[in-house]
Amino acid sequence: MNLSKATKKAQLVINELGLSQSNINLIAQIIKNCSEGMNIDDSFKLALRQQDEFYKHMDSPESMRQLKAVLGV
Repeated sequence: MNLSKATKKAQLVINELGLSQSNINLIAQIIKNCSEGMNIDDSFKLALRQQDEFYKHMDSPESMRQLKAVLGV
């Protein structure tokens, strides 16, 4: 399953369980990983690790400069 389809499915999960929209990328990644044969526990751990790596990357001054440039702020 590609990430786009996983994101659509994640939206259904969020609506059904009443979760915050901020969880959509995490849930979509878990759905994608599981559709590729990974078990739910490993998929959850991997998705959390990837999310943590993203936040660490975005915390760098260079990443924030690039983000500001793209957003025009």
